[in-house]
Amino acid sequence: MIELLYKALEEEIGVKVATDNVERLRQKLYRLRKENPTFEPLSFVTSPTNPNGEIWIVKRHAES
Repeated sequence: MIELLYKALEEEIGVKVATDNVERLRQKLYRLRKENPTFEPLSFVTSPTNPNGEIWIVKRHAES
């Protein structure tokens, strides 16, 4: 899971992640971000095109 966060940091905007449980994945990602300040610039957004099966890990500056 940490690899996903590092991959998102490497990308210009972030990454899309397929999941069968968006809320469970989001909670795991929040916990990892809280434990490691390196991941502070990341946000976890439910995909507007696939809200039940995809989460976007994006850099906060890229959201606007």
